[in-house]
Amino acid sequence: MDWKGHLITASLLWWLVFIVLWRQGLALWLPLGGLPIFLTYSILPDLDIATSKAYRWSSRLGSLTGVFALTVGCLLLEWRLVGVGILVLLLFFILSFVRHKMFHKARFAILFSLPLLILGWQFFLVGVGGYMVHILSD
Repeated sequence: MDWKGHLITASLLWWLVFIVLWRQGLALWLPLGGLPIFLTYSILPDLDIATSKAYRWSSRLGSLTGVFALTVGCLLLEWRLVGVGILVLLLFFILSFVRHKMFHKARFAILFSLPLLILGWQFFLVGVGGYMVHILSD
């Protein structure tokens, strides 16, 4: 399935879950910013395909972020920022050697969703759910 199919599947599932929860009086459980996260995470497992939208978007954004952090860190002598820049650039270098379907596992759904815990456990569950939709729809 291509990225459009994953987004359509994720959108339909999101609204289905919303309607079911709304009928049960639990619709407020869904976080307000959940849909963009759910859709983003539904295409994230294809991060290992160089021609995928997830790879193109993240590599551009990641490269810019890495170079920016590295440059600003060097100019301000902020070594933690330099370290972040190097780690981000190293991550995308490593991604170029990863085999396809490596990220199609539940443990990566949890791993990639961990940063969402900063926003709350609901966002973490939304991220895991979006990621799993991709895996199940493949």
